[in-house]
Amino acid sequence: MPGRSIVTCCFAMLFGSRLLAGDLTPPPGPIAPTDRVTLSAADPAPIVLNSAGSYVLTSNVTRLTGAVIEIKSGGVTLDLNGFSVVGAGVGTVGIQIDTGLTGVTIRNGNVHACERGIMTVAGIPGTLLIENVHARECVNDAFDVANATLRSCTSAGNFGDGFRVRDDCLLVECRAENNGQAGFNCDNGELDRCVAVGNAFSGIYAGDRSIITGCIAYANNNGITVYGGSIIKGCTANSNQFGGLEARDGSLLESSTARGNGLAGTGAGVVLSLGSRATECLSTGNATSGYEVDFQCMVDRCEAHGNTGAGVRVFGQDNRITANHLFGNSPNLDATLGTATGNLIMQNTANGGYSIGGSNDAAPVSLIGVAGPLDNITY
Repeated sequence: MPGRSIVTCCFAMLFGSRLLAGDLTPPPGPIAPTDRVTLSAADPAPIVLNSAGSYVLTSNVTRLTGAVIEIKSGGVTLDLNGFSVVGAGVGTVGIQIDTGLTGVTIRNGNVHACERGIMTVAGIPGTLLIENVHARECVNDAFDVANATLRSCTSAGNFGDGFRVRDDCLLVECRAENNGQAGFNCDNGELDRCVAVGNAFSGIYAGDRSIITGCIAYANNNGITVYGGSIIKGCTANSNQFGGLEARDGSLLESSTARGNGLAGTGAGVVLSLGSRATECLSTGNATSGYEVDFQCMVDRCEAHGNTGAGVRVFGQDNRITANHLFGNSPNLDATLGTATGNLIMQNTANGGYSIGGSNDAAPVSLIGVAGPLDNITY
């Protein structure tokens, strides 16, 4: 009976698997609705969300005065669903979030032609997440928010700042283009892999304790400027009208590049001020100096080449210029100004072009074959 056993086994495998899978035909009738509340132009203006829940746009919505959408409760998720929130210029806000709200999310759509695109009311910071929202043609700042996380958002062609953010915001992979003020104007916070292009003020302008990582500033008035113990790391400033990278008040610049800045005819690749530091950076092809430093700053293990002015120009006192490679600048290192005194200059290499005043603490300039371990090398 071996043949009967084989047939029985195949029968069980074929039909048994169907029995285990269950009925693959869906039941008749409409699909059950989700718990999302739909919003559209048919709703009275302004659209006010005063209860926690999930809301979704099903059309564009417009208002001529005041806020188009007001969020007055925490725990709100608003899905713009690819549609647009449209204002009428001055006096209109696209989406306004009340002070102190937590757990608010806005995603997937557009805001344009408002005075401000998305705005949090000043007061107690809440928590806000904005994802994949695109703002354009606003009369003032496109995103004016506090204590928010913004991911994959864009801001283009607004008359104010592209992003005006406060209270430790985080921006990831956002883009600001052709705005009338700064691309990103950040009181304090973190920018990660953001891009600023063609903005009329700085591409990125950040205050105390900010961290700027992996960002690009291209063809703005100025590139990236930070203050107050901030960090610029792995960034590029390229072809800005004036300066490229600027670190002030004890800030840190590392592993970054300034290239071809000063299209207006003046502008250093890197500016360091008041105890700031640059390490392992490149500054090349800028209209004036590669690096300009004033007081108590450090330029260490950096490279400058092909700048119209000096590779490193020292204006002030108590700076440390060490272990840099300089070539093709005019001159390569300049510490001759009357205010340039008491600076430590050693272990640099350059193809000539050292101009060092006698009031500095500089190691000798020597040929490589006879140089001591601390000497500045010329070749």
